[in-house]
Amino acid sequence: PPSDEENLAFNRRDPGCLKITPNNFRIDLSRSRRTPFNTEAIRVFAKDFKRKVDESKWYSFPTPPPAHFLQLEYIELCLFLHLHHVKDVYANSKKSQETRNARLRSAARSTRKTRVCLQLLLLDCIANDDELVVHNDLMQLVGSQGVSSDESDTGLEGHKVYRKISPAWRSEELADFMHSIDSLIISNRRPRVGHRSIRGQEPRRRIPSSLVNEDAVAPPGLPLNCYKDSWLACLLPSERKKLDARANKRYNFESGKT
Repeated sequence: PPSDEENLAFNRRDPGCLKITPNNFRIDLSRSRRTPFNTEAIRVFAKDFKRKVDESKWYSFPTPPPAHFLQLEYIELCLFLHLHHVKDVYANSKKSQETRNARLRSAARSTRKTRVCLQLLLLDCIANDDELVVHNDLMQLVGSQGVSSDESDTGLEGHKVYRKISPAWRSEELADFMHSIDSLIISNRRPRVGHRSIRGQEPRRRIPSSLVNEDAVAPPGLPLNCYKDSWLACLLPSERKKLDARANKRYNFESGKT
């Protein structure tokens, strides 16, 4: 949508102002329907709608619409009234997204201790596995910042489950590697046949989800392919410099080498 300054300065006759056309149609749902910008958008829509009905024969079957429905004033009024509903839907969608983002941020803060504990379990699992120990240095760098936070929910059987909230910066490669270790941790906690359950609290039942924490802080100094490409592309040059990513280094999640 146009800025406050653009809205106040909008005059369709000024050569340098924003131009609203049928092929470049814009309407501002965040402000009043009566602003000069939205008034012009309604006017452009009405003229284009009438032209397409008259010339392109929109709504010509089985019969054309009555002539009084095609008066410009009538079309403009219809859109003006409809925009009241559209603006309500837009405002509610913005509120819903803001509420969801706030909930994800809160979940990330409240589960910080859990993420630290999960990171310790992960490091312990790696240190005691002959094949995974080569990844110890990387996981030390990743730290608890790379561990998904979670929010609780009730599963189909009435048991509490925890939906994973992935940090926005983490690449799919790193996520897949860490999830594979999660599976190993759970497997190691299962008692062997004929043995008692291992003492201590069982790991949380954490299930994948599409939830993402956009505010998660990325640890600096990781190999480049540990960061998501789309996230890196949105960084400012100064932010990229602080990240200190090893620009020419890619981590091999099989060998543990760069």
